[in-house]
Amino acid sequence: MQITVKILNGQEARLEVSASDQISLVKRQVYEKLEIPVLQQRLIFRGKTLPDSSTLRDHHIVDGSKLHLSVKKQSEGASSGNNSEFFGLLRDLLRSHFSEQDTEQVMKKFKEDFKTWVWSLSLDDIERMAALHLREASDEQ
Repeated sequence: MQITVKILNGQEARLEVSASDQISLVKRQVYEKLEIPVLQQRLIFRGKTLPDSSTLRDHHIVDGSKLHLSVKKQSEGASSGNNSEFFGLLRDLLRSHFSEQDTEQVMKKFKEDFKTWVWSLSLDDIERMAALHLREASDEQ
């Protein structure tokens, strides 16, 4: 079934979903379409905020339904600021080697590949990376 997610500023996205999909999965699809971090999303249907662990069926969301998306302000020190800084530095580096059009194509492809890589990480992968960084941090002290 298809649903529409509308941001308060007017931007919309149509998503292909199943009634059994959890809200957390819908938020990931919103991230893929609109690039709004999952942690900043609040999905609302008929005036009620939808909990991540509930399903579309739990809220009687059917084909053609429209959900509203409220975007939470990013907290200070959140990692997205670091991402913006990283992508800005990467864009500057690419501009020194490529035309503006090629730079944007490379940036788009890099972001797609990066997103795919991050979503493919298992909890074991994340745990191994965290353990490695903790060991490195303790070795520096």
